[in-house]
Amino acid sequence: MYSAYNELFENIRSEFLSALGKIDFMQTDILKKILKNNSYTNYGKKYSFEKIKTVSEYQEAVPVTEYKDYEVYIKEIMLGKKNVLTSEDVILLEPTGGSSGELKLIPYTKGLKNAFNNGIKPWLSDLFLNFPDIINRPMYWSITPKVKQQGVKSEVKIGFENDIDYLDIDFADIISKKIVIPPVLNNDDVIETSAVFLSQFPSLGLISVWSPSLLLLLVEKLKNSPKNIWKDLKLISCWDDGNSKMYFDKLKSLFPDVKIQGKGLLSTEALISVPIENMGKVPCFTSHFLEFTDIETKKLKLLQELEKGRNYEVIVTTQGGFYRYNTGDIINVYDFSNNCPLIKFIGRGNNISDYFGEKLNEDFVLDIISRLKIDINSYFCLFAPYKRDNEFFYVLYIEPKSQLNLIKSEVEFENELLKNFHYNYARKLNQLRRFRIITLKNGLNQYIEICQKKGQKIGDIKPKIFSNCTIMDFMGKFVS
Repeated sequence: MYSAYNELFENIRSEFLSALGKIDFMQTDILKKILKNNSYTNYGKKYSFEKIKTVSEYQEAVPVTEYKDYEVYIKEIMLGKKNVLTSEDVILLEPTGGSSGELKLIPYTKGLKNAFNNGIKPWLSDLFLNFPDIINRPMYWSITPKVKQQGVKSEVKIGFENDIDYLDIDFADIISKKIVIPPVLNNDDVIETSAVFLSQFPSLGLISVWSPSLLLLLVEKLKNSPKNIWKDLKLISCWDDGNSKMYFDKLKSLFPDVKIQGKGLLSTEALISVPIENMGKVPCFTSHFLEFTDIETKKLKLLQELEKGRNYEVIVTTQGGFYRYNTGDIINVYDFSNNCPLIKFIGRGNNISDYFGEKLNEDFVLDIISRLKIDINSYFCLFAPYKRDNEFFYVLYIEPKSQLNLIKSEVEFENELLKNFHYNYARKLNQLRRFRIITLKNGLNQYIEICQKKGQKIGDIKPKIFSNCTIMDFMGKFVS
């Protein structure tokens, strides 16, 4: 069966890689097609798409946007109105939400689905070509079940049935023939149910999950070592960047003989990068039109203008009707291959906790955690604000690997926080109480449980080390 698909995979991968030499042309062409196709939509008329001839004219005419800028348009789409953001009909509105619990509905068109596949298919083709045994073995792709949105009225369908619906028919057919899906996908015992079910497939060739933390929880439920159960396992695919790195590194120790491939940067709104074996994480230059804001200089850059070693915030124009949309994702250009920048996700932009002017930045806090070696010495850690009655303070929730000198660690961490002028000033004004450390049992399990209660789909949960959200409440479940 593999040889029947081999030519398909080779052609797709070859076409993608051969286009690396003309990134600027490909990107400009994508933008021109998006503008032409949507010139006579409500949004296109507002910004005179039909008059725009160049990339610079587009940047001058259309502002950088965020989700709230589209809410009024999405409400019109939900009422069944056409030609709002796109001339193409909206197939469905896909719900998504971050750790803040804010629900977003992302419009999906046929063109947007095709754009996703323009990146997903080269990745899967490369994966199956480099790991040919996988395609003849059972595969576990963590499928995020459809979550019913209570009280949401819409003339347009809400949500894909599951993640396979993202794929075009060829690749959906290939995967559906070999995929193994636990019988129960949306209940409180999803981890244990999945572990028991998957342990019945010793010839499993691939495990694909979003967050490595999900697989760690699953492995905890196994009655035997994963190395003894899945002796033929060839590949694990999961996030490995940003806050996921801590859990990714733990996976490597559990599966020392298995290739673990980090996923690219993917959100519900857009596909930004995919991993290509022996190259790295390649931007999806054939999917959407990409722009980047240099974090330091604030200057706009196009994909072909990116520089090695610099950090950028991603702005994307998609076939689903999001124009110059600031994803909030920060990437780093870590290398080049065939003159194409290779990028990795490093965090979220503007991730600042600021309730009283303290302006605690994620990078600042993560640096403290790293220098004090808390992440290395913990199974789980999360820095977050906490409000109790009239008191407000910051907490580091941790599940330490060994005995912790709580008082000493709290003092050291607080002293580091006080080096931030704004935090220090808020403490002097008694707007903030002293920083505290709370030790947990089963911290990762608790975190996922909290996220699920807030309505997040289990496949979307991406454990953080820094949160600016007060609803991360582990109080009452800590070890004294």
